[in-house]
Amino acid sequence: MKQFLTISQKAFKRMAYYKAQNLLSIFTALLGILMMQFFWRALYGENSVIHDTSVRQMLLYSSMSWFLNLFNHEEMQNEILSDVKEGNFICKLLYPVNYLFYMFSKSCGCHLWSFFFKGIPMLLFILLFVNPGLNLSAGSILLFAVSAILGNLILCALIMLLSLMSFTWIETSGLFMLKDIMVTIFSGLIVPTWFYPQILQRIVNVLPFQYMLQVPLAILCGRIAPDRAGSYIGMQAVWLLAMLLLLGLVWKKIAQKAESLGG
Repeated sequence: MKQFLTISQKAFKRMAYYKAQNLLSIFTALLGILMMQFFWRALYGENSVIHDTSVRQMLLYSSMSWFLNLFNHEEMQNEILSDVKEGNFICKLLYPVNYLFYMFSKSCGCHLWSFFFKGIPMLLFILLFVNPGLNLSAGSILLFAVSAILGNLILCALIMLLSLMSFTWIETSGLFMLKDIMVTIFSGLIVPTWFYPQILQRIVNVLPFQYMLQVPLAILCGRIAPDRAGSYIGMQAVWLLAMLLLLGLVWKKIAQKAESLGG
């Protein structure tokens, strides 16, 4: 626990150096929230409900999707790819902490900074200017928080798994482009999958992507009732366990190969 806090604290402090970049990202996120508000209001038009989802629910959904997308582990992905490309990966295996634990701790520090200095301004903006007019209970907010954390951990495990592939594959840009496309389409980041045709919904149901963003957002906006949220959170836990088991197997093989190459 002490190692986790130390690594996270250093990453938290490092994020403070990128002030201009962070201000730009906040502005971009707020602009994106406003644009999505206009989009959904125009799409609904005179209709108050489409696919059992009210316009107020969609305004909250689209706004909070920008908030959750702050925690996308992009820094961790880029650093792992850089470590492998530049040869730092083998050197970092000599650290007194597990490499994946080290990267996860750094990512947590970055996300904590993003929450305080990006997330809170976004939440205040949503509360003051978007104001979807939904009465959220403490229970639904708590279920959303639990589900959002599990969803983010699933995304983290997926990114770690794909990033480690760069150790055995020569070119991985196409792989990460495919990942970004699939996450955008199947996680409900922009458009919830319940608006999709039935054939696409069947595909979504057998993939983990909806559990990253759509499930917590659906719980928050009331699309998933509190008494049904437990089953969805349980499925998130199952997917997370499966991803961690697969990640553990891949990590073991890659670490052994890296150590043999490093002598």
